[in-house]
Amino acid sequence: MGSFKPVIKTQKDVKDLEHYDSGAGKSVMLKVQGVRRLFVRIQKSTSRLSISYVFRYSERTPETGSGNSGRRSRARYKSLGIVSEISLREARKQAGKLNRQILLRGLTVFSGENKDQSALGDPAPGITLRELFELYVQNHNLKESSLKSYRSVICGFSGQFADTPVAEINPEDLDLSLHHNTRKYYICILNSIAAWGVKRGTLSHNPFLGLYQTCERVPARHRYALSCHNFDSLEIAAEKVREFLTALALECPETVFLTWICHLILGTRISETCRVIMNAESMKLIPGTESYVMAIEVKSTRRGDSAGFRIPVIPLLRRLILRIRPFYQDMKPDYFPKFLRRSIPGSFRERMSLHGSRSVFRTVIELMNPRDISGTARELYLSHDIRNAVQQAYSRGDYLADRLKLQQLYGDWLLSLLSEKTRGMILSAPASVPAVTDNSPS
Repeated sequence: MGSFKPVIKTQKDVKDLEHYDSGAGKSVMLKVQGVRRLFVRIQKSTSRLSISYVFRYSERTPETGSGNSGRRSRARYKSLGIVSEISLREARKQAGKLNRQILLRGLTVFSGENKDQSALGDPAPGITLRELFELYVQNHNLKESSLKSYRSVICGFSGQFADTPVAEINPEDLDLSLHHNTRKYYICILNSIAAWGVKRGTLSHNPFLGLYQTCERVPARHRYALSCHNFDSLEIAAEKVREFLTALALECPETVFLTWICHLILGTRISETCRVIMNAESMKLIPGTESYVMAIEVKSTRRGDSAGFRIPVIPLLRRLILRIRPFYQDMKPDYFPKFLRRSIPGSFRERMSLHGSRSVFRTVIELMNPRDISGTARELYLSHDIRNAVQQAYSRGDYLADRLKLQQLYGDWLLSLLSEKTRGMILSAPASVPAVTDNSPS
């Protein structure tokens, strides 16, 4: 075992270190995965083997004869205890607290410059917006897309205040000359971070409180859904959706029209529709049926978790996906929503959106009201889990069979709204088409 260093992830990995051969070296440092600056130190002497948790950090000290301008870093170690006395879980907790302390007050409490303060005491006043943001990120499992948006707020929108103590920020000095929707989104992020700081006791008050209410109210364009709140009957819903499908068939290329049919049937968010199309080869046959299932990442999938939300795929939908898949194989996922958004007919730009397909689906299903399919299954079709934490802990099914019935019911309803010629084109569509390799934005 001396030729490589083991990975430390679980308590079992720590226990296995009792048999670790460090070779000729008397001391070995092994990084614990998942926590910054936490290591397991193995020290070997002639009489015994010592294994302990240590917190390793860097201390910057002035160089001799260089004044305050010349500084060098030295590695320092803080012992957290031997592995036989504390668990890996406890060591992770201690390291997390020390990491937060470093973020808030620097390394002075470890280097002896401020011995009268406890390393785990209350945070010192004067925390800057950037420091508060980093602390927020450490305590929240943000996805990469969310983290990118948050950083753009801290470094861009409020960049002039990034290194200013939050308590001294005057919200009236923020540049609010942005698009109204962008401005509201950015202010909402700042308010969330500051409110969390107040809740944790890091901040005395939230300077952004009430700023969100000062923004003008504007219609949410991304929620346009054929005015489905006026679908008083299934006949009215059929009339409005048929009108939209007819416009799509007239103004869009065949492949784009079929993509819209897939998006409507799936009822997924546009990014999730893209994942279904791009990962078509991962579909697996459901035993005893002619339908398929595939697993993708959805909005509720936490960072680091596997793509585990199962999407049912009826035979008709599978044929459509396999047909349009070659067209998008070279298209970047970030461009897919822009590409499909541009295909919305001009007469529907203020009446329908990509996300509106989900509202249309849910409204139509409620009008159909299939008695044998529960409300939980109808919501799970949209990847909305309305069960509380206790129910989710014990009722762990994802209602795949019921969601498959919903997809078949809704797919048949959409097909019934198309002309006989268009319906025949869809039902007789071949399983694949030649790939289109040039799909980059012009």
